[in-house]
Amino acid sequence: MSLWAVYPFRGRADNRRKILAAGAVAEELVASIDRLASKTPIALIAVAAVLLLGWFLFGAGSIAALTPEEAQQMAAADSSVVLLDVRIPQEFSSDTGHLEGAILIPVQELEERVNELAPYKDKTIIAYCRTGNRSGKAAALLQTQGFKVFNMSGGIVQWNEEHRPVVRDR
Repeated sequence: MSLWAVYPFRGRADNRRKILAAGAVAEELVASIDRLASKTPIALIAVAAVLLLGWFLFGAGSIAALTPEEAQQMAAADSSVVLLDVRIPQEFSSDTGHLEGAILIPVQELEERVNELAPYKDKTIIAYCRTGNRSGKAAALLQTQGFKVFNMSGGIVQWNEEHRPVVRDR
């Protein structure tokens, strides 16, 4: 059975049909893996490794992201939200500015300075950087330490593009 034969959705399909098709696809995938595994045990190991890698990359411990708009709304609605800037001091003080009330701990120093965030363990933390990459790493680290943390996607660059308020040190 071809995988495409069980996925004939061209218009609106009801949920039952989608579930049945997904089940058929999964059944076909399992059958294919069984056939492959019976021929060579190494293939089974390779399939398991790919599935495990996908779980690590996309499933386990994924970090919740907020847009700058969502981050601003969350911070405005709850004064206990902690804004964590993980850029270096020169970026924090640059023309891009920083968010009002943000705590500056560069991502390179976060692991050794995480104890500074202990008073905020029961608070929500929104981590941000220039574009959202470093803050994603920081958020992952904080999540492993038991913090409730969000990554602001797009970082301060996106925040500024949306003309949201920043503090600029002069």
